Amino acid sequence: MLYPLTFKPIFKDRVWGGRRLEQIYQKPLPPGVPIGESWEISDRPGDVSVIANGPLAGRDLHWVLENHPATCSANALRTRDGSPAD
Repeated sequence: MLYPLTFKPIFKDRVWGGRRLEQIYQKPLPPGVPIGESWEISDRPGDVSVIANGPLAGRDLHWVLENHPATCSANALRTRDGSPAD
């Protein structure tokens, strides 16, 4: 069973962007770039989230979905008491 994964955000520079994500949410933005979006989790081609914690750190979300499909499916979700999530 997988552990709770955290992911490195994918920062998107935009002409209308700025530094507010850094000020409001303490995001470590790259210097000198106007950031308009922070993608917290993504499996889009060219924008795949990378795991930031634990033994799978450095692997990406696409790898997890391909190698642990049952764990990542809606059927694997459980409530705090262990019963299936609705």
